[in-house]
Amino acid sequence: MPDLDSLSEISPGVFAWNVNADTRHALVTSAIGGSYLEDFREFSLPTWQEYAQRCGLGVVVFADGSVSDDTLGGFNGAWLKMLLPELVKQQFPQVTRLALVDTDIIINPSAPNVFESTPEGHVGVVPEFSPDLAKNVESRKRLAFLRRKYYDASYPLDSILFASAEQVYREEGFQPLSESFCSGLIVLDSASSSAFSAWFDEAKTVELGPAVAWEQTYLNYKVLTQLPHHWLDPEFQVIWNLEMASSHPSLYQMGDLSTSEFAENCVADTLNRVHFLHFAGSWPESTAWKNSPQQVMNKMGSLFEPEFRKYLETPSTGVARGKIAFQAD
Repeated sequence: MPDLDSLSEISPGVFAWNVNADTRHALVTSAIGGSYLEDFREFSLPTWQEYAQRCGLGVVVFADGSVSDDTLGGFNGAWLKMLLPELVKQQFPQVTRLALVDTDIIINPSAPNVFESTPEGHVGVVPEFSPDLAKNVESRKRLAFLRRKYYDASYPLDSILFASAEQVYREEGFQPLSESFCSGLIVLDSASSSAFSAWFDEAKTVELGPAVAWEQTYLNYKVLTQLPHHWLDPEFQVIWNLEMASSHPSLYQMGDLSTSEFAENCVADTLNRVHFLHFAGSWPESTAWKNSPQQVMNKMGSLFEPEFRKYLETPSTGVARGKIAFQAD
């Protein structure tokens, strides 16, 4: 297990781990306001460190004090991700590529290297919708129905939750596009930092309408219309809320899922079959994030460890070994 005490403050509000003169790729996040930094360190960082150590990546965190209120211009920390590439370029010029990752994402330590999965010169993003329309609708209907039944009797069974990409763009005043991505993970070259920072400056001067998804729709429109982009495997950003509604509906009967052994088991089983798991939103499903990442990794049953990865790469022969029976102790 990597050293959890080695997240060092490089400058006011800027923390780094495993970053040195030779670091070329880094996972970068913003933890502005409230308990975001403490929650990130407790519930996400250990899985990031396991993954980063295996892939040779650095971790950089921009927290309170790293950016002035004047610079933020009234935006919350979610919008800061557009400025982060330029801030990284200024403070860590050796970093040539970065992945902007939300703090409430945990990572399967055996996930593929996201930088190797994104061609240089492209912005790597994860599709918001599955190609399977029926699956999209059913998972969202499960979520709406279960929220209404167990969390809030007034929760609507039909809402923007079911909107298409085109509908959301129109809702926020943009020319509609047929595709959209989840902004919790974005991979880019540092050469694109000037474009991202220009969009941030522009966003502070224009009327953004309701912005129902914070920065996501604005950033979608800019990236998809102005920069070369690459669609990553959907497993690089799986939304826990939809996974829970589809695969673990019994958890809805438990209320708060923090410090829950049952939630740990379900999160571990989910993380074993995806790359990045995102606990987005403020509804009770997302409290499953607030469990011990060490326990989650323990319950993954060693399937992310080198021994199993090596076994996966070993050809199987199918040679008979005789009858194999379980012998109880």
